[in-house]
Parts: sequence; structure tokens; C-alpha cells
Amino acid sequence: MSTNRITLAYLCLVGLPLVGLVGLLQAGQRLVAPASIGGTWNVQADFSTLAVTPCTALLEVKQPFLTLAQSGSDIVATLNNAERTTLTGILHDMTLTVGDSSGRAANPAANCADAIYLDTTVDTRAVPRVITGTVGVRCPGCGSVPFRAVRQQQNDNGNH
Repeated sequence: MSTNRITLAYLCLVGLPLVGLVGLLQAGQRLVAPASIGGTWNVQADFSTLAVTPCTALLEVKQPFLTLAQSGSDIVATLNNAERTTLTGILHDMTLTVGDSSGRAANPAANCADAIYLDTTVDTRAVPRVITGTVGVRCPGCGSVPFRAVRQQQNDNGNH
């Protein structure tokens, strides 16, 4: 085999993958991971205004109010109520949207717990993390209330 063929084979088998790797590393420098918000959260809110509405779904939730499971920017929120209501959401920058807050009222025959939504902002500088925003129910006659949620600190063994 000639030296030129060996050099060409070396460049193709080693050089091109190295050039590709450098290109991928350069492109990846601009990627930013979403804020870590997974865990158990205690919510501080005045739900008494919802007690006079037809829907009391939020009054039945105990502390810790919700647990957030996170995979990248996808969120699954589980409420600490008897039904263990599960809502999906998305984290975009520091804005967390869980459930459907589009304003469309839920089916009156449906369970109001399934119509719960959260529109929030995450404060990543606070220790422990803090979420502020509104939580509400999309049932006829129901509304929303402002809230503040604080993430529970992790124990030494890594559990929330």
C-alpha cells in the first residue's frame, strides 16, 4: 500500500471524525439546561375566595401541595389530593405552565380537579427555589388565586 493511500485513509478515519467532534462541541456551547424544579413544593395561598365558588378542588389539596417531576423542559405535576391529580406542563426559560389556562371552561360534568392550572415564574436565585404565580380552576364560576410555592429541601440521603 502506498504512503498516499495510508495518509488518505488516516485523514478519513481519524481526521474527519475529529473535525465533526470539534464542530459538535462548538455548537453545544450555546445550549443551556432548563432550571431544575423537580421536587416537593409547599404552596402558600389564600384559597378562601374559592370556597364560595361551585368548585372547591383546590381546597382539598394538603401540604406539600404538589410534586413536580421533570425531564428537561417537560413537567408532570402531581397534586397532594385524594385523587392524586396529575397535570402536564412545560418550563420555558423561567416560565412554568401546568394544565390548560386558555380560559376555556371545563366540561361542567367533568371533575374540577382535572381543570386545575398553574401559570408561574421560577426564581432560581432563591434558596430554596421559589415559584410565584396563579393557580386556578377552569370550571364555570371558578377563578384563580395568586400563590407562592417553596421547594422542600432535600435530606442528606437525597430524598425530597
